[in-house]
Amino acid sequence: MQQIGSSAPSTHLSRMQQNLAFLLSMTDLLRPSDLHRIDFATASISEENNQRFLSFNVVTLKEKRVSQHLIKPFRVSSHASPNLCPVTTFIHL
Repeated sequence: MQQIGSSAPSTHLSRMQQNLAFLLSMTDLLRPSDLHRIDFATASISEENNQRFLSFNVVTLKEKRVSQHLIKPFRVSSHASPNLCPVTTFIHL
């Protein structure tokens, strides 16, 4: 927890990427192979009722429907602690 909580504004990009990968895998139960297939072109931040959300798609390579890859949409809500919030970490990347 101490290492995760150390994401100050001066945190290196590689450390923030590690934090984001860890937080996304924990919040959405994403496997490492899913993290690799996140389509960041589809990533967006939205706000509803004073809460921020990160939405993105994961393109599956093994699963197909009518010879098209499946696209799994994900939506992650913000966390009260900015140090544990994947949405805040994504914004700072």
